[in-house]
Amino acid sequence: MAVPSVRTLGILLVVAAFLPAILFGGPVRASPTYLNVNSSWLRTVHTGCDPYFNSGCTYYGNNVIAYKSSANATLVLTVSNAYSSNVTVWYISAVKVSMDWGTNYTANQASIAAPAVLTQNSPRVFTINFIVPDPSVASIFLQHSYEIIIEFVSGPYGYSQGAYKQSGSGFVIYSQDQVDVWNLMGQL
Repeated sequence: MAVPSVRTLGILLVVAAFLPAILFGGPVRASPTYLNVNSSWLRTVHTGCDPYFNSGCTYYGNNVIAYKSSANATLVLTVSNAYSSNVTVWYISAVKVSMDWGTNYTANQASIAAPAVLTQNSPRVFTINFIVPDPSVASIFLQHSYEIIIEFVSGPYGYSQGAYKQSGSGFVIYSQDQVDVWNLMGQL
């Protein structure tokens, strides 16, 4: 087998260096490793301890986020990059919440064509709305987990730069009877 010349090796290195630009339309950089993502679930039926899901908790113990089946659930996410990096601007192409019953819900404030611009110490707010599924889709007897997914691109119509993910749990779906119980407890 012939040994490649120094010139051939140099050409291969140059091609390897530009391969991401050739394949993906530009330089590849990863999504931010650290983001501040604060989440707030709005207009819940109940937020707080529920003895059914955690029998050992006191009333102010571990929290659940409860919505009635068929209600409108609203998740508000405040996203900020408080950490210095060599990248001064990040382009957010999608903000999603992926629920454990197999459905993703997406905020409409960002897209590949019109990504939201995130700069250091300049937070962005995203709102995700969805109809809470019926018990035939998502059980009322389980706490559901979810994952917040923030996807990045290089710019408008740009190539993917990966995603930041953050897990959550404690989402529960109440039947009308459970809603009535919490309403009665509120009257005590």
